Amino acid sequence: MQAKHRFNPPALRCAGVLLGVLLCGIACLAQSPAPASRVFVGDVLVQGNRLVPTAQVTAQIKTRPGEIYDADKVQEDCRILSATRQFAKVDVDVKAAADGKITVIFAVQDQANLVQHITYNGAKHLGRTDDEINAITGLRIGMPLDPVTNKLACKALIAKLNEDGRPFASCELVRGDKAGDTEVVFNIGEGPQVKISSVSFTGCTFEPGSVIGTHVQSSRAILGVLGGKLNTAMVEEDVAKLEDYYKSFGYLDVHVKRELQWNDDGLSVALIFHVQEGLRYQVKDKPHVSGSRSFPPEQLEQLASLQPGKYYSQLDVDKDLSRIKDYFGATGREARTQVTRLFDKNAPGVCVVQYEVVERPPARVGQIIIDGNIRTRDHVILNQVPEFPGQLLTFPDLRVAKRNLERLGIFKPGSVEVTAQDDPNNPDSEYKNLLVKLEEDNTGSLLFGVGVNSDAGLMGSIVLNEKNFDISRFPTSFDDLLSGNAFRGAGQEFRLEAVPGIFLQRYTASFREPFLFDSPYSLGVSGYYYDQMFNEDTESRLGARFTLARKLGPYWTASTSLRLENVGINALPLGAPIDYQNAQGNNFLLGLRAAATYDDRDSVLRATEGGLLDISAEGVTGDHSFPLLNVDYNKYFTTIQ
Repeated sequence: MQAKHRFNPPALRCAGVLLGVLLCGIACLAQSPAPASRVFVGDVLVQGNRLVPTAQVTAQIKTRPGEIYDADKVQEDCRILSATRQFAKVDVDVKAAADGKITVIFAVQDQANLVQHITYNGAKHLGRTDDEINAITGLRIGMPLDPVTNKLACKALIAKLNEDGRPFASCELVRGDKAGDTEVVFNIGEGPQVKISSVSFTGCTFEPGSVIGTHVQSSRAILGVLGGKLNTAMVEEDVAKLEDYYKSFGYLDVHVKRELQWNDDGLSVALIFHVQEGLRYQVKDKPHVSGSRSFPPEQLEQLASLQPGKYYSQLDVDKDLSRIKDYFGATGREARTQVTRLFDKNAPGVCVVQYEVVERPPARVGQIIIDGNIRTRDHVILNQVPEFPGQLLTFPDLRVAKRNLERLGIFKPGSVEVTAQDDPNNPDSEYKNLLVKLEEDNTGSLLFGVGVNSDAGLMGSIVLNEKNFDISRFPTSFDDLLSGNAFRGAGQEFRLEAVPGIFLQRYTASFREPFLFDSPYSLGVSGYYYDQMFNEDTESRLGARFTLARKLGPYWTASTSLRLENVGINALPLGAPIDYQNAQGNNFLLGLRAAATYDDRDSVLRATEGGLLDISAEGVTGDHSFPLLNVDYNKYFTTIQ
């Protein structure tokens, strides 16, 4: 996908624009021939491969026939093929064809032999089958034999055993270290599994050891059996994490050492972290900003939250750098920032902080390219990107686009990336393409449940939910329905819920279009039936609700809804109050509701920050008339930052 239209101009204006484009096009055709510098790829050939199928080779390279020839991409393809270690040599040749196009030839040389047997001697805890161990080493029978790959596989086995708490593991490559071999044989010495009996800290005055311990992953074994495996690589990572933690609070000279005290049994150790905190540094002056060409340093220094006389804080530094980058990014300028700390030997415990900026010229949005959407339609993704082709590129909106896409809940967590990239054919152009990379997640669910409630009795539950529904995408075949492609891809929400029970029954169906006709308006339609038996009466509700909403910005939404409902009150006991008797039978209600919602949560399902404010007023008329006012606010935050 490369562009998105959000406004339909009047017919006369549209006709004028089309006429102007037509006249300009004629002039261009008369004056400007096609650029001769662009050469297209006519064909891509692979030669010399005897053991590896051609289709497998071409699947790994990016150069394709019909594309503009890119020498850098061809060299990258060579590096990719070499990295597979399937070939002893990879060369590339470029030849000009008669039609003016380029033929790209990848000349490869297979490895001398194929792997015919793989043996893991002494492997008792690496896996139940050879296939599980092959997943660790990356080896498989039938692949070209590469001595370097086999040596790396030997190191991978040692690393896996060390991760499992076996620090004395060893591995020897007996066969497979020569190009003429056809068999790979490993002699593995697993060694005993070592447990951590205790974890302690010395030299901690800033925080007690119980608090510092929450910042390391290594832990002691519970009852000497559960968990607590000694992973030396993890211990080294813990040392680095502790130093980063202290430095973030101003202890810039901190040094952490780890000590392993072996117990008498030789199978357990006491892990001790020795912390030398050093001085806690204070900031001498307000941070100075250098390198800016578009804004005076004094203007940027006003954005700093790091104050003179306060302790150095990495959190404040990160906020300052982010503010500076956003300040440039809002004007279309991409800025790279870094912090420099200067120390004076004559003033211990004091540092001078400087922010350095490297800025680029203003950029504009080129094409918006989406990668990874198999079922989801392009417009569903583009509706979440607050950037338009041709406009000034505001870099902070790239984070907004990523957050909006993650909030949809239809893509795998951590898979969404929104980046601005230079045009490879014209890196000096002011236009940058936006690349939206994502990976679709499972968006549908069918849930069954049974429960017992002291008030409602025995109940069942059947819920069908689809977060990426498409009401117009009917199946074209039975396979289309089984594969999950039918009724999916438009970003709509659909839910069916049935709760049958002895004393309570509830059935609901709801549909929501979040961007009606690709506009800021959304439409929601729902229908429901509810029936419950009480000691005093039986209540039933049959109704429908229609909601039309409009986004007023990144956080505010205004909505209005119409509710049509029939409330049935039956089975009243003798001597019921007069108000109950007046409501007996069917009661028709019509409600008009207006609401304003402020939502700045980071996630709809698992919010960790932000809040949700809902203010609504509803006037109900029909057989009974009454108003409803509601104010609801929820604040989300984590207890441990």
